[in-house]
Amino acid sequence: MEHLTTGTETIKGENMTTTTRVTVAMDLLQAGYSCSEALVLAYADDLQLDSSLALKLASGFAGGMGDRYGTCGVMTAACLVIGLVAGPDEISNPASRNRVRGLVAAFREGFAADHGALACGDLNGGFDPASQEGKVAIRAGGRVQRLVARAVQRLDALLDRP
Repeated sequence: MEHLTTGTETIKGENMTTTTRVTVAMDLLQAGYSCSEALVLAYADDLQLDSSLALKLASGFAGGMGDRYGTCGVMTAACLVIGLVAGPDEISNPASRNRVRGLVAAFREGFAADHGALACGDLNGGFDPASQEGKVAIRAGGRVQRLVARAVQRLDALLDRP
């Protein structure tokens, strides 16, 4: 299992807290990762998920599912994290499937209450996430950072993580 490295330190899953996950996610955003990638990668080591696989899993969610203004990449990446933490190991486990649905619903409702929308196009201040100028403007305004930081806080509370 490779460990996620940010800056000069390696953060290992057993040392992660909400504060360190937010810090890791902010470092990843600063390094150029997308919102969805930063969110999933902030949990990868903790979930014993190889960081290259985590990156691949999250990469299509950015910019509202491929820069198309759909559901926010932070929202969809959070669904992925919830599934990885609480999802069923086999299809015959309906209680686990129902738990995931409930957690996703709670996250979605909280996300919408926190930010007023679920769609990337409504959350990014009118900037085009597909253009380089739009990406720079979205990050410069702190929008992505706020979305990701609040998502980590909300996920950790819902999933009862430290």
